[in-house]
Amino acid sequence: MIYCPHCRRPAAQRSGPCPHCGGELSGAPAPNTVPEAEAVPPIPQPDPQHSVGEGQIALQQTSPPAAPQPAEPPRAPAQPKGDGSGLQLEVVEMPRAQPLTGDAYSAAIDEFEVREFAGFGPPPSGPVGTVRYWLAVRRRTRALAQELEQAQIASGSAERTLLTNRAELGRRAAALKLEGGAIKPLIAKALTAQGELKGIEREQLSLQNEHSTALEALRARLVEATAAAEPVHREAALAQKALDKKLTDQRRSQAKVKRSEIELRNLDSQVQRCKALIGDPKTSPDRQQQLLADSMALDEKRAALLTQLENNQSELAGHDVPIAEAQETVAKIAQRLAEKTRMIDGIEAERKKLEAVHQDRSLKVSQQVDGEFQKVEKAWAQVGQQLIAENPSVPELDDLRNQVLAARKRAHETKRQLELTTRAQGAFDKSAVARAKQLLIGGSALLLGLIVAALYLLS
Repeated sequence: MIYCPHCRRPAAQRSGPCPHCGGELSGAPAPNTVPEAEAVPPIPQPDPQHSVGEGQIALQQTSPPAAPQPAEPPRAPAQPKGDGSGLQLEVVEMPRAQPLTGDAYSAAIDEFEVREFAGFGPPPSGPVGTVRYWLAVRRRTRALAQELEQAQIASGSAERTLLTNRAELGRRAAALKLEGGAIKPLIAKALTAQGELKGIEREQLSLQNEHSTALEALRARLVEATAAAEPVHREAALAQKALDKKLTDQRRSQAKVKRSEIELRNLDSQVQRCKALIGDPKTSPDRQQQLLADSMALDEKRAALLTQLENNQSELAGHDVPIAEAQETVAKIAQRLAEKTRMIDGIEAERKKLEAVHQDRSLKVSQQVDGEFQKVEKAWAQVGQQLIAENPSVPELDDLRNQVLAARKRAHETKRQLELTTRAQGAFDKSAVARAKQLLIGGSALLLGLIVAALYLLS
């Protein structure tokens, strides 16, 4: 077996065109070592027939060494017979397995590796072992769920890093004006996508400026309306204060009238008692003379109270007109204030509507910007990927190229780990788990039956 001097891929034939890149094979034997994945140029994806391990151990009968076949690697010469074993271990150096993408990941992970990684253990034997196996599966499944979440995060991060590094390599290639091979149309495509992105970004900026201008106009109107409402607020407060004072004076006059009425009723009661005693035959003449004098004094006092009551009633009646006028003033000011408040509320409603419309439009434009940005990144990443494939001799890009190769290797590893973790979640013996559940249900029913039987016997 030889390696192609152009793409460094293994080939079965020793001459003619390379089946992978089409270059002329040199006929040189396969080297003992294979370049690392990070070396430049990168190793392209292998065919499924070449996805094998780093080494292979074979058994063969001891016999004289046969002539090597063209399609096989060189073998170590056979040892002569004499130890009675009849077998010989032979190590054949095989090509190193290359990273896989897409559906090839599932094919590259065999069931043995999945079972080993899952760690559920061998199928159980016996009822006790079956239940223990079920408990172990429950514990390990929870742990695998956490590992799966971490693997998803790691794979997504690695893919984003790879895309970023490839895009940066593509931009550097465009800056260096590398337009050979298939790179030139890819750079043109990326520049077109970048122009479309700038157009959407200008639209986004214009939308933001338009919103800011409209919002400033509404804020100015709001400030003006609020300033116009301030004097009305103060006028309403003063008018309400004057009305409150008039109502307080009215309540005081009402209290005076009530007090005069109460004193007049008490005085009338005293006069009635005096007249009753004067007309009583049992009252002595001297006592009657005294009661007549008291009755005359009470009549004079009653006349004074009547005058005072009339004055208090007149004072109370005098509050009606001023209070009505003050109430009318307060109502008019309140109407003006309500108009100012409606104006302010209308401006605030316009502002909220403007904010809602802008938020909706801004969200749509932002989604367009994000989508175009992803298209631009992918377009530049295609340039970087093509640059890796063509591998031009540009020393200025070696560092970026090595970063891309390292990121690609990391993305392959994390994607393979994600596939392995996903498949490991279902790599347990499902029939054993079903038997364990049946055993638990049956054991619980048996235990319940024994308890009922014991209670029956004890009763």
